[in-house]
Amino acid sequence: MTDGTQTQSTETLEFSRMESFQLETVSPEIKERSRKNQSVILRAIDEVSAAAVAERMGVHDSTVSRFKSQGALNFAALLLASAGLKVVPGNAIVFLQPDEYK
Repeated sequence: MTDGTQTQSTETLEFSRMESFQLETVSPEIKERSRKNQSVILRAIDEVSAAAVAERMGVHDSTVSRFKSQGALNFAALLLASAGLKVVPGNAIVFLQPDEYK
């Protein structure tokens, strides 16, 4: 059984182990999509509040804060953009481009 301090230390360690990535090798299109993804995520967290997001996830408020400040959010936004995804609000209505219909 672990206490909150040990869990928090483990979370901090995991964030610190995140491999850095070379943004200069990323295409401008992916950088722009990544920036937009990150912006949507940050706005959503701000609208709901970091405390509410943390509570819904079952983590401490500081975990969300670290995710934002220690590069994990940048990495996640870039990962999604590199996979060809974009982040939109849950209530958004999204239409596929004609060439995307399959």
